[in-house]
Amino acid sequence: MLARIDTWWRELQAKLPSVEAMFAGQPLPDLAEWMETHLGALDRRIMWEFGPGLRTKRCLVLTPEMRRFLRPLVDEILRRAPRMDGWEFRGYRLPDSEQNALATVQQRTGTDVTGHHVSLARGRGGMIDFTVVPRRRGWNPFRGTPAVSDGAAFVLAESLLGEEVLDNWMGILEVGQAEGMPLAWVHKAARQMIDEHKATLPPVPRSTLAADAQYAAVKLEPVPSDDYVGRLDLAIATTSDVALFEATHPCNRFASERFSRVGERFGYLKIDGLGIGTEQPVERRTRYEDAINDALRPIRGGVIGSGTGLRYGYLDLAMVDVAGSIERLRATLQPLGVVERSWLLFYDAALGAEWVSMWQDGPAPPMDEDGLVST
Repeated sequence: MLARIDTWWRELQAKLPSVEAMFAGQPLPDLAEWMETHLGALDRRIMWEFGPGLRTKRCLVLTPEMRRFLRPLVDEILRRAPRMDGWEFRGYRLPDSEQNALATVQQRTGTDVTGHHVSLARGRGGMIDFTVVPRRRGWNPFRGTPAVSDGAAFVLAESLLGEEVLDNWMGILEVGQAEGMPLAWVHKAARQMIDEHKATLPPVPRSTLAADAQYAAVKLEPVPSDDYVGRLDLAIATTSDVALFEATHPCNRFASERFSRVGERFGYLKIDGLGIGTEQPVERRTRYEDAINDALRPIRGGVIGSGTGLRYGYLDLAMVDVAGSIERLRATLQPLGVVERSWLLFYDAALGAEWVSMWQDGPAPPMDEDGLVST
């Protein structure tokens, strides 16, 4: 894959004269086919856009859009980008001006949202709820069908907020009646809400708080199966932070940055054979938990919750140093005889396909048809 990424960048450098001529107004009819061939060799699900950048006149955006689990691949592609004068490369679509946002919504959905307003409100788990408030003309709250479709509302939100804010902070998206603000104010208002939320987060790692926290118990009703992706068999859990726990069910919208101001990444250990009906699952899990806390607390990490499923046992982790935590987890759990089917998985939607075995040659965890191991 790394070799293919480097080949892609060499091919793009060779193509640059033609692409730059396109910026000058010359047609480039084979561009889509060329990108399909060369960028598609990395993953055909990665979307692309050429346009102006923030610091340069030319920018290429590579984005997996809603397939957030491809973000690690996009990040690696961008990390290996060579320096090209006058160019910048980004992994998220940038926020647009009001004028450009209106044009984008019109072009992509055929909807004119001129004169519409937007209402932003604090949502669940630190997210921002986004309500499109249509102009009065053509809006009838009793008709049942709003004048603005959900698709147009989504395009408007993405255009005004930018894709990164949309991915990590967007909560409920709807069309309705509320006290709104002009479209030109939306991006600045959203950034202010994000900054205000981050200021309320603890200034210390969650693992430090968990040591003295009052834990809450949660009971779930999993559907029996032969095996389980993610934590779909979770039946009983304890957590030091109920809001964080709720935000991970499901975790396809979870972003660690909404819950930490010290750079933590939230994940969990999934260990086969510690489920309901197995012999002494709680005692074994507690032994692992104590050893893990001794190993991770020196690097500001540790256990912040636990759970028992129909088949698996779980330990929720907060990690400031993920790479260091992986080394310490393996060094701690292997001497304790943890089974080969044991993995570190992550709650972040962008890491939904990532996993680390607690044994160097351990098997892969259960996954769905998209390759997701955490859902």
